[in-house]
Amino acid sequence: MKTLLEKYFNGETSLQEEQELRKWLFSIEIEEEYLPYRSLFETYQEEKDMKITPLTWKRSTRRKRYAWFALVGSVVASLMIIFSIITYQSPEIKGYLIIHGERIDDPEIVAQYIRECEAELEEMLKYCNEDLKIMEEIDAEIKRSDEEIAEFMKEIDKYQQNS
Repeated sequence: MKTLLEKYFNGETSLQEEQELRKWLFSIEIEEEYLPYRSLFETYQEEKDMKITPLTWKRSTRRKRYAWFALVGSVVASLMIIFSIITYQSPEIKGYLIIHGERIDDPEIVAQYIRECEAELEEMLKYCNEDLKIMEEIDAEIKRSDEEIAEFMKEIDKYQQNS
């Protein structure tokens, strides 16, 4: 049996030899030096018998959704801060804006720049909304797939019980 174990750990055993090894390891009459191998094969059997629930997909889509919300929120917060800094004027200082390292004192140019920023923000939000819709569709499809898998697993269980 020692040579069969060596063969097994070298990946050289056939399916029939592995079944013979498993039967021997689970027999009552086994030498003490081979008991650790029994627990190893018990672990293999437990992993084989484990049922995996297909609900792990939902967490990743939720994380992506929250990432998009965080991105949009940070963009909106940044633009609000910029806007509040631009529109704030102290009594002694005339308002200005620095664009690409250049000071702009003309209020019309500043207003135009703000409108452009707002347009870019709206465009980003539009793409984010489209991506969110796609993610919701994917989430719904995953939910349907999970339900189909669950039904399939029930049928397999019924089939195994009838066999």
